[in-house]
Amino acid sequence: MKKILCIMFVCVLLNACSSSVKHLEMGKLPPAKYLYIQKVEHNASKEELTKVVTDEGNIRETLKLLQGIEVKEMNGDKLMDSMKNKDTYMFCYYESKEAAEDMNQKNILFAFNIVGDGEVMIIHQGKISSLNTPLVSTEVHGKLLKKLKGILGIDF
Repeated sequence: MKKILCIMFVCVLLNACSSSVKHLEMGKLPPAKYLYIQKVEHNASKEELTKVVTDEGNIRETLKLLQGIEVKEMNGDKLMDSMKNKDTYMFCYYESKEAAEDMNQKNILFAFNIVGDGEVMIIHQGKISSLNTPLVSTEVHGKLLKKLKGILGIDF
């Protein structure tokens, strides 16, 4: 069910109308204690392509890596086109395991995707859904996924 929720976030992205550039601010989020990670290959995922992280130090470190990334609002159709036929890693942050298991999108503190080439897509910020105004990095961050995988011990 968690897989469906995360995939649904990606599939429901709507049109955004502004292209103003801003820097992502991560300091305003409450501390996440539960991180759900899923890899989507060829528009599908499997149980062995998911991982849960509860180490708060590692979770904080991953959020710090995103601090200051330059992002802009993007048209949802273009966002979906950029994800087609590319492997995507989805990261969903929660306050607790119970909040994650509740399956209510209001429990998500922050969620982002990294498309295979390193494009970062912010789809949920601070308990506010960004589905109406998805954010995408203005530059490709090719090394970011490798750093995240190292910190979190992801081998898929």
